Amino acid sequence: MPPPEARIADIRAGLAAAGLRPVRKDGAEEVRIEADVPPDFPPEAWLAVLAALESADRFGLSDGTARGRTVWALVRRSP
Repeated sequence: MPPPEARIADIRAGLAAAGLRPVRKDGAEEVRIEADVPPDFPPEAWLAVLAALESADRFGLSDGTARGRTVWALVRRSP
């Protein structure tokens, strides 16, 4: 598996290529990448989002009624 920084860069690039705006949030042991998903996000773009998240240690989708949807990925700094 590629080193953490390479995986983080790939995830961010993949989310951006899918039309999202990823934000990096650095923690002590892991990096979290989040991107808000607009209400009119095209269904056919979800495959690109999932492909971008594939190399994360964990990923998910938060769906809050008031806040909208946010995809997120976590990458541990060390194996």
